[in-house]
Amino acid sequence: MRDRSVYMEDNFDAENPGKGKFPTGYQIIKVSKDLPNRLMEFLDDFNKGENGVSGPNVEAYNFSIESYINKLMDMENPEKLKPGYVAESNYWLLDDQGDVIGISKIRHDLTKELLEKTLHEAKKIGLEKVLITTDADNFSSIKIILNNNGKLEDIRWDAKSEKEYHRYWIEL
Repeated sequence: MRDRSVYMEDNFDAENPGKGKFPTGYQIIKVSKDLPNRLMEFLDDFNKGENGVSGPNVEAYNFSIESYINKLMDMENPEKLKPGYVAESNYWLLDDQGDVIGISKIRHDLTKELLEKTLHEAKKIGLEKVLITTDADNFSSIKIILNNNGKLEDIRWDAKSEKEYHRYWIEL
């Protein structure tokens, strides 16, 4: 599955994730060699693994921000991945000051198990619905989404890839 749009609900609330307004000025940008503000501070904090997820060990003697960014960017190319790895796109969440405050990893290939586990986790954190996008010709992902009660929102055109993609909502 290829994600063509990064969507944040209009009803984001920092006190109740998934249930309020998305803060004005926040944005999501694709990881690139243009580094966002306070990246090292974010990675250092992210590395602490407070939520069971950890980032790179920025204190390692051989850590290189350039290598880390290149690795994130290479994750989009299936030919550069280890066997069994799934391609993904990575995005930074920036606050209204342009400081990085989060990272989003979007897997390109959707499996039944991955979607079921993702929906379970989304429900645990209080989301009421999620938006899933896939290429219009990715019939296996469409079938998995529909089998999980996905409702087609609309079909859009991606000028860059010159392909249609579908947007589905799944109520949790």
